[in-house]
Amino acid sequence: MIYIPIRGSSGIHVENAIEVYGYELELLKMIHLDNLTVEEAASKISVSKTTAWRIIESAREKITKALHERRPLKIINISLSDIERLSESSG
Repeated sequence: MIYIPIRGSSGIHVENAIEVYGYELELLKMIHLDNLTVEEAASKISVSKTTAWRIIESAREKITKALHERRPLKIINISLSDIERLSESSG
């Protein structure tokens, strides 16, 4: 099996994809590639250390599940501030 990232295309329909949010990947990148501590990464995205850990665990679980079950990953390009704005406008 080969993982090949592709951008969305009208000719490609992916079923059973596991969705991973852009902010989850950004946090993983900060910790694993930029070598920041969880506390430093949490500060950069303006969340608590506890929230950062929750996001990290969620992302790891999703990615592990997708790889283990040979399911596609669908990256949803959304930030935490986008989510906050959406929840404020609906509530």
